[in-house]
Amino acid sequence: MIELKWHKLSTKKKKYLSTANSALLLQSIPMTKRRVKEFLNNIDCKTELLILGVVGQNDTFVPGMEDSMQFRLATLDEVKQQLISLFKSNPKLKEQLEKKIVLLDYSYEVGKYVIRELKPKQIFWVNGSWRFSLHLRQEWWESYDLGVKIKRISPFANDNEAKSRAKKITAENLNWLTKKWKVNLDSDFAVDELKEFVQDISKLSWDWTGQTGACLVHEISGKNQTNSDSKKSDDSSRFEVITWSHNVVVPFESYIMHKGALKELHRTPPGENIELTQTNHAEVAAVLRAAEQGLNFENIDLVTSKFPCPVCARILADSPISRVYYSEGYSNGLGMMVLKGAGKSFLQI
Repeated sequence: MIELKWHKLSTKKKKYLSTANSALLLQSIPMTKRRVKEFLNNIDCKTELLILGVVGQNDTFVPGMEDSMQFRLATLDEVKQQLISLFKSNPKLKEQLEKKIVLLDYSYEVGKYVIRELKPKQIFWVNGSWRFSLHLRQEWWESYDLGVKIKRISPFANDNEAKSRAKKITAENLNWLTKKWKVNLDSDFAVDELKEFVQDISKLSWDWTGQTGACLVHEISGKNQTNSDSKKSDDSSRFEVITWSHNVVVPFESYIMHKGALKELHRTPPGENIELTQTNHAEVAAVLRAAEQGLNFENIDLVTSKFPCPVCARILADSPISRVYYSEGYSNGLGMMVLKGAGKSFLQI
């Protein structure tokens, strides 16, 4: 087992690596020990080099997913110690693979160049190790253009491991959120604070193809005059948060990290094929939570980090919620048409 740093690799060394019958594992988030063992045991015996690409020496989280503990990056030392432990307890595995393994320290921005120059015969992508759908990223298209065999894999060996990590990290994320916003949750929020709050709520989502946060609020001071054609908010009102939620993966949070995302399997364009979404969207999840808690929907507004999709808009159109505050727009305007037709007002913040 040898360690290499991409930015220090000579042309000669890159050429040697590219001529081998190699497999490249692009790992970012941690894999469980059992899953690593399972993965190594299934490596084709004809593979001459197994290059384990590790990101995380300069970053703590997958870029764009900061503060989402479920998307924490594995460190080089973490991966190395995991392999040492496995080889110590599995002499046969050590004999078969130790000399084939290359630990490659690289950074996200050079991912496509790693693929282009090393020309692996196969690439394994660990689910949840990137932001947005994989087929929208340059690294995927680089692999596709080279005709490389691509396989997405789980960081878990089974459902129990996936559920166990989800339970642990969900608790950590919730603790981080409530601690950061304790003062406001105990009192009230201004509109600009709500904008930041729902963005932080979105970080609890396990859906790397798109994280969204939403909360239901009650206006406790001020009068905000809005209509369905409003574009920007100049609201100085204060709001009490009733409940909140992110887009929740079903049947359990780490499900798509373990089983894979349908959006990626079908190479879905952004904003299309909503039926392939594997989450309850944040707006609906917040409404469901409020209903479970028996909360009163009278004079309740919705604040969301992203404008509701057409499906959520239809649900909101048939709800007592009369006003929607949103931060980012949606990729098409169908949701706006639905809410406007239902006489709902919406305001960008």
